[in-house]
Amino acid sequence: MKTSLTRCLTALAVAGLLGASSAQGADRLAALQASFKARYADLLALKRDGKVGETAEGTVAAVRAAYLKDAKVKAVVDTENKDRAELYAILARKEKTTAEVVAKRNAVRNAQKASVGEYLRDSKGNWKKKAK
Repeated sequence: MKTSLTRCLTALAVAGLLGASSAQGADRLAALQASFKARYADLLALKRDGKVGETAEGTVAAVRAAYLKDAKVKAVVDTENKDRAELYAILARKEKTTAEVVAKRNAVRNAQKASVGEYLRDSKGNWKKKAK
């Protein structure tokens, strides 16, 4: 199973929409895809455990600051957000928009696709469990 980011990255790379004409650009996209895929099971488990959730800014965050004391939680959150930021920047350049616009679109998509019981943080910083 893949995250929506991985699906998006895969589809864009296959369609050639990212303009990765150089081998280096294609290699970077492949590396991002591999990174998302390798981390997916850990991210999903943290979401299901209620330790990590999606934010309105298109990132993931620890639901409670105390959860970041766990090195695994911190590593997954930090790495996921770093990779998302890079992907958002790539997409923004292609779409002639900002990374923030791309991130917010992805946040909406991730909230819609979140499973019942997963945490979502609104733009005011309030966490809520997805009900339906």
